[in-house]
Amino acid sequence: PFLLSPHKPDTLWMAGNYVLRIEKDPKDSKVMSPILGRTKRGTASTFSISKKSKGLMYVGTDDGAIWVSRNTGKTWKNISSSLQSISGRYISSLQASHHTSNTVYMAIDGHRSDDMRVHTMVSRNNGRSRTRIGKGITRGPVRVLREDPVNPDLLYAGTEFGIFASLDKGRTWL
Repeated sequence: PFLLSPHKPDTLWMAGNYVLRIEKDPKDSKVMSPILGRTKRGTASTFSISKKSKGLMYVGTDDGAIWVSRNTGKTWKNISSSLQSISGRYISSLQASHHTSNTVYMAIDGHRSDDMRVHTMVSRNNGRSRTRIGKGITRGPVRVLREDPVNPDLLYAGTEFGIFASLDKGRTWL
């Protein structure tokens, strides 16, 4: 995944085995993270930069690691250790909230491990704790979870089998 910085549009961020920052000249790319994967083959699968909180970033990997930086990539913390029940699953989507600082929406895709359950969560404290959301999403796996940029109560979930919306911040889904 790669993104232009919402705070500094001439800065490109990309993630693979590491998070890289490129400013102006691609030859001057800078490694901004530790190795991201839980395993040697793990690599970034999703990347989000908060528009609300400058410096806040999230990266998820295809082997179940979730990282957060609160200082534009200077330091990173692995916040996936408390996800024991879905350890090693593909982190399909992370999105920093458009409306609330320190809130991130998460979707985890377990189909590569024969787990077709719905794994959608929200954290309101930079990932330290999470609340499951997804009641009413009838079939997983969830590929993407997004917050509407205008209406903070409206969420969208794209699954292997359909599209769902929530009008109450993920408590119930249609």
